[in-house]
Amino acid sequence: MTENPQSPDHAEPADPTQAADPADPTQAADPAGPTQAADPADPTTPADDATFGDLGAAAKAFAEAAGTLTKALASSFQETQPYLSGTIASGLREAAEGIHHASNSVKSSAASFAAQRRAERTAKTRADLVAAATRVIAARGYDACSVEDIAQAAGYTKGALYSQFGCKQDLFKAVATAHLAGAFAPDATPAMDSEQVALTLDILAYALRHPDFASHLTSILDDAVTDLAATLPPNETGSRETAIGLIALTTAVPAIAKLVDGDAAALTDALSNRLTPAGDECR
Repeated sequence: MTENPQSPDHAEPADPTQAADPADPTQAADPAGPTQAADPADPTTPADDATFGDLGAAAKAFAEAAGTLTKALASSFQETQPYLSGTIASGLREAAEGIHHASNSVKSSAASFAAQRRAERTAKTRADLVAAATRVIAARGYDACSVEDIAQAAGYTKGALYSQFGCKQDLFKAVATAHLAGAFAPDATPAMDSEQVALTLDILAYALRHPDFASHLTSILDDAVTDLAATLPPNETGSRETAIGLIALTTAVPAIAKLVDGDAAALTDALSNRLTPAGDECR
């Protein structure tokens, strides 16, 4: 008797590639919530690794098959044509070796390309997270924002953030490094934007309260002072001391001027001119 393919006892197994229908009550809900789709920019995405892994496996299987064919043909010729078997077997062995070397080259190239893609994705993810953290912390302050806030602003999961930075403070160090290196550069224009001024003060205030964080900034600040001092002419105060004064001035004065409803740019320029000899260019 022919079995009915539509019989309940012979129902086709469910296709695991089909997404669950949220309206179907027979499908169990995931207690952990909906699974987030793989982020193509997330360094944890395994798509490229799987692709290159399959390519390497295919190349290896091809080389093994060629080796098996070589042995079989050599054995056949040894039985039927002894006087040709040596030459043909030697040629087949050389061909198999060539295929083996080619497969190794393909696997090596695939692995190298995959490593390069992972490095590029990692660099992009870190840059995106630092940029998002800079915006969020500048707007809200370090203590008022969470890791989840920053990850969401960057368009990543918290897992992607923690894969790049061990904790929130590690991310803040990266933000501080990038921000201060730009803000205190000799050719930098003093920040007059409220959020940028607040970010600088937030970084310095946090460093004063956390010695381990401060030690990370010491070399950055020292380099900034040294680089700025090198652009200043000698004076009675000393170029290094003047550089420190200019950095302090362009950091604090804009904040104070905004609070007392003053012209931050004009006040900063006026005070900068008092710290440097007349006619000399400075920040």
